[in-house]
Amino acid sequence: MPKLNAPFPYFGGKKRWNDKVWERFGEAHTYIEPFAGSLAVLLGNPKPAKREIVCDTHSAVCNFWRAVKADPEQVASYATNPTIHQDLTARHRWLIQYFTENHAKFETDPDYYDCKAAGWWCWGMSNWIGGNFCDYGGSSQHNLIPFVGNHGQGQGLNAQRTHKDKIPYVKDGGGRGVNAQRNVRDQRPSVQLSGAGRGVNAQRQSDQIPYVRSSGGGRGVNSQTTHTNDHYEFVLNTMQQLAERLFKVIVLNRSWESALTNSMIGTQHRDKVCIFVDPPYILDQRTASLYHTDASKLSNTIAHESYQWCVKHGDQFRIAYASHEGDFDVPPGWTVETQSMTGKNLDQIMFSPTCIGKDPGALFDH
Repeated sequence: MPKLNAPFPYFGGKKRWNDKVWERFGEAHTYIEPFAGSLAVLLGNPKPAKREIVCDTHSAVCNFWRAVKADPEQVASYATNPTIHQDLTARHRWLIQYFTENHAKFETDPDYYDCKAAGWWCWGMSNWIGGNFCDYGGSSQHNLIPFVGNHGQGQGLNAQRTHKDKIPYVKDGGGRGVNAQRNVRDQRPSVQLSGAGRGVNAQRQSDQIPYVRSSGGGRGVNSQTTHTNDHYEFVLNTMQQLAERLFKVIVLNRSWESALTNSMIGTQHRDKVCIFVDPPYILDQRTASLYHTDASKLSNTIAHESYQWCVKHGDQFRIAYASHEGDFDVPPGWTVETQSMTGKNLDQIMFSPTCIGKDPGALFDH
């Protein structure tokens, strides 16, 4: 089976780790990814397991893989679109509203999916610069309520002022903000190194300009390919291959623990159960707000709890746990591999004693 990749870029994807992970896992009877994302490791398996389960709490991720399994043609149709700046902005906002309003449907109906949302999300992920495309705040925020401060105040324009008839602010020679009297009459506008302004002129993430490589091509479904002159045929072929590969994969939209219950792991060939755990990394070791769990303040908790689960079950299953180097101690008997990534922290994966291919004593135990 040819190696497949997700048709969109994804922050934290582990494509670079595929060969190393499957060298250590070997042949799997059951494979589980509790934090699915781009499914890079599952798609990189040279010999798919007989039983495969993936899970993600972000409904946009779950919806994409469900929709591709069910109707790759429709997803390809919506994912094929010219790179138009206003489309990127409008679809980003539409998708945030859509997944905010419909999050519960993905949790209660295992057959629910939306091809338009899947295709637009895939296209937008391929166009967006950086993270946070369609980040609707996570599963804990699908029922939004107005902000109310400790004393009943709102925020911004809705703040309840303590003084109804507040006198204007005046300092020597003028006010402040838009009312300040400048000493320089012909002040040049502020332009940051990135080309953005400040305040109301700042380039917001909700109005992100499309991603374009210096060579003129895009990413994911927007990449310029030499395989065919018909871009839709290229995208459709990609979606159809993914649909065939995912045909028997169980896709959950639940918390990560739901993929690791006894019923999911099963009772057969437990010595060949392979589990790849790639949770949000510890916040003080990376940029915040990359994942929807950052908004709900759950990232660190999830990282710690999933690490503890792996340590507890490391003697039962072949487990790989991903993190930044130094986030957690390497448990006794486990081995660790590191890779240089962008930024100051090394990316690492810890392998449980039941993994094959390496003698625990042969690697430096951090």
